[in-house]
Amino acid sequence: MAKLSSGTLARIITTGGLWFGIFALGACSSQVVAPLDGQDGRLSPCPAAPHCVTSEVAESASAYVAPIAMNGLTSLQARNLLIRAMTEMQGQINTQTDRYLAASFKSKMFGFIDDLECRIDSAAGVIQVRSASRLGYYDMGANRRRVNELRQRFAALRDG
Repeated sequence: MAKLSSGTLARIITTGGLWFGIFALGACSSQVVAPLDGQDGRLSPCPAAPHCVTSEVAESASAYVAPIAMNGLTSLQARNLLIRAMTEMQGQINTQTDRYLAASFKSKMFGFIDDLECRIDSAAGVIQVRSASRLGYYDMGANRRRVNELRQRFAALRDG
């Protein structure tokens, strides 16, 4: 059997420890979090960390994304299309009411969990959205991309 040098052994241990840490963090991120429904009929605000986007914040804020236009759909029609779009995106619907949906999404590489919420605002004719990572500081734009994908899928289903 070949003998490993101390440098090679140290690299193996360090790399193994790094991967163990990443997977341990991923396991922590899959734990159930507190209910996501917001305060005063609105979605919860984003934390200061840049791993969250929401339509229920000032347009000048870095976390801002535009709400999704319903274009005359009823709340029930909008909810059903949101469920279809989220399911197509491999989301797991966790909570649904007449005007609120919450789904979780698991990253392909490390299994980190992100949460996507939608609040149907029939009076304004829009769907308010919020997408946030459960763990970490920066999401590399994943939540903004997720909301944009939801917007595109919803529009395709609505207009198709």
